[in-house]
Amino acid sequence: MSDASLTMWCPDRPGLTAEVSGFLSETGCNITDLNQHSDPDHDLFHLRTEFEVGNVPVGVIRTKWSDSTLAKTSTWNIKDHHQKAKAFLFCSRSLHCVHDLIARSTAGELNLDIVGVASNADNAAPACSAVGIPFHHVDFDPNNEELHFRKMHELFIESGAACLVLARYMRILPAWFVDELPEQIINVHHSFLPAFPGADPYRQAMERGVKMIGATAHYVTSTLDDGPIIAQRTDNLSYRDSLETIRLKGRDLERVALAEAVRSHIEHRVTTIGSRTIVYP
Repeated sequence: MSDASLTMWCPDRPGLTAEVSGFLSETGCNITDLNQHSDPDHDLFHLRTEFEVGNVPVGVIRTKWSDSTLAKTSTWNIKDHHQKAKAFLFCSRSLHCVHDLIARSTAGELNLDIVGVASNADNAAPACSAVGIPFHHVDFDPNNEELHFRKMHELFIESGAACLVLARYMRILPAWFVDELPEQIINVHHSFLPAFPGADPYRQAMERGVKMIGATAHYVTSTLDDGPIIAQRTDNLSYRDSLETIRLKGRDLERVALAEAVRSHIEHRVTTIGSRTIVYP
């Protein structure tokens, strides 16, 4: 495994890849992977590289890079791959995505430390208790929604997590909550956006006779289900599919799309420009 990665974007000009490579070489690093892309429509340059640091601590490399001319003219992040990312999960009664993320992190498939789970239902408690994850049941009173969201916000902030994952959390976060955490909240939507919004999308899909269903994981913005897309998955349907098999396929797609989006986010493989994303492989 590489020790660290650098993700950056800046105005495009000749020689940028060479400058990044030169910096890492002079610092004693060995590049193990590099992806770069020039966007002529926006005159921007995007790059992500992974590297071995040798005997130089990642913190020292980060400090040296921050003092460089290129760092001062770009948006960038250096990630230490040996440090687990901290995430907090919000969920409701449907737990397939919660179970999947816990299983992947416990098995080491995601370099993720789930530091807490909060829900407006209480049925996630056993799964969290089994692996030592703090669980918080926060009642939702439709006559006092603000109290619920303030408590959920407080739990997230106190956890010290850098990422909030809505693992089938069936409440719409208020604008003040979302605006405070740009590109830190990830949601999975039960359709290949923007099709079939609202309740029971799989029944809608079956009744319309669709031949394909999907799931979309995206960053959350104050506009409902309109944030920059990180990952999407689809599966085919046939006349043999019942509502139950469609729902089962849909849940599998949601699991995979959300896990893929979380992995891309915590490994700093996502660059967001307005409503668009560049997601590095």
